[in-house]
Amino acid sequence: MSKELHNQAFDLHAARTLATVKQLPPQVAEALVAAVLAPPRPRDWQSFLSWFLAFAGAALALSGVIFFFAYNWANLGRFAKLGLLEFAIMAATLGAWKFGDRLSGRISLMASVILVGPLLAVYGQTYQTGSDPFELFLGWLLLTLPWVALARMPVLWIVSLTLLNTAYLLYWGQVLDGRYNFGESVPAYLVLVLINFVPCAVWELLNRRGIAWLMPRWPPRLMAVACCTAIVACLIVMIVGEAEETAGHGVLAVLAGLIAVGASVIYYRVVLHDLFMVALAAASVMTVLTVGFGRILFADIGADTGGAFVLGFFVVAQVAGAASWLRWEARRMNRTTPSITPESGVTS
Repeated sequence: MSKELHNQAFDLHAARTLATVKQLPPQVAEALVAAVLAPPRPRDWQSFLSWFLAFAGAALALSGVIFFFAYNWANLGRFAKLGLLEFAIMAATLGAWKFGDRLSGRISLMASVILVGPLLAVYGQTYQTGSDPFELFLGWLLLTLPWVALARMPVLWIVSLTLLNTAYLLYWGQVLDGRYNFGESVPAYLVLVLINFVPCAVWELLNRRGIAWLMPRWPPRLMAVACCTAIVACLIVMIVGEAEETAGHGVLAVLAGLIAVGASVIYYRVVLHDLFMVALAAASVMTVLTVGFGRILFADIGADTGGAFVLGFFVVAQVAGAASWLRWEARRMNRTTPSITPESGVTS
């Protein structure tokens, strides 16, 4: 197997997509798919535990750095605070350079990226720069973006997207909240949807081109969860009548919801065969329908205890129907997923 495929995590569809795009020989493609379908061996569990414990230990150590400065803030001088953090960033960067693409090198690079945030926070508190918290996260994102782009690590891209979402939410709360309440503003939710939808679409586009480090499915799934959460929250605010927006904004929100559901049903159901995305779309639709039906029962009709039982039956019926449909979809996807044949390599 080529160096590009080394240490990459694949699911079944990713393995077959990679075999198609890279035009792997039939024997290599079969071996790749067989490795994905094979049950975990003891050494696979050992590798997973090593990976999980290493990242968990790094996360706890980075949390300890933050709490260390918070607890000893009054006892440390400005040079000690900045010097310790700069030394930690330099050590992590050197570790990433020394260990390279190994697990230890990836963890070191992740640590160096995350430690930039505490450094900016300590600098701002020490010299009282007067910057708002959203500027801290935005600066953190911009300073570490070159590292993230060169590292080709999915986890770092998710960290960057988290920083962007946090900076946006803080900006709205600190700058625009005096004029617009986030919880009642449809455009605020729509911008949040756009922030997460664009990276997800780009990720899926590059994934289809067979880039090995973009093969893991969990990053676009997290982005899709963020998109659906924002859309569902926006529609719920409109249903319960707390949104103070124009009719045009309401139409945009409904269109965003329809596009999200349509894209999930068409692309993930027909093209990519990703059952998680289809289930996410179904859960989003059920949530909105439940809130809408509850609004009709309790606000419009004025139902009391009986309305709660009716709403409960409505939820049970939705869940049962969705579960039956998703089971059928899983069987259909298993029948129509591309397979590998010795004669032609990979076929649809």
